[in-house]
Amino acid sequence: MKTLKEPGGLLLGSIESADRIYSSFTDDYQPMKKTISVIITDDHHIFRNAAKTTLESHPQIKVVAICGNGEEAIEVARKLQPDIVLMDINMEKLDGFEATAQLRKELPGIKVIGFSVHDEPLYVSRMLQVGAMGYITKTSSRSEIIEAILQVHSGQQYICKEIKEKS
Repeated sequence: MKTLKEPGGLLLGSIESADRIYSSFTDDYQPMKKTISVIITDDHHIFRNAAKTTLESHPQIKVVAICGNGEEAIEVARKLQPDIVLMDINMEKLDGFEATAQLRKELPGIKVIGFSVHDEPLYVSRMLQVGAMGYITKTSSRSEIIEAILQVHSGQQYICKEIKEKS
């Protein structure tokens, strides 16, 4: 837990308690928002870079790593402990289903969002079964990808509109 000190050295406590204190003095106070750290995992270079550009356009999201397969994603997640991993499904070495299952078992605090060209409900249900909290397709809009990350980060499940319409 981070603590804050006023210029005179007064210890305020946690950021959350500081938010409560300062919000009681002003009507327009906005609490500090945590940066959401994300690892992008995809075997296609173009999709990785496009996703990175899309995500980093949002001030609350920081891409901390880009991985080319599930094996690499697990290794990097162990070191970086991101908030969210965007996980492609069809990849060499270790596919997205297995990588998600391993991540959730080994690092249960990390949330996973399936990120694939597959829009069939079978892929979605399998990703959810192995521990993903969300699923978006590679045709999802920029705003929908960001919305998925924000919702999953807050503990809510997110399934993209394209999949919902097929169900």
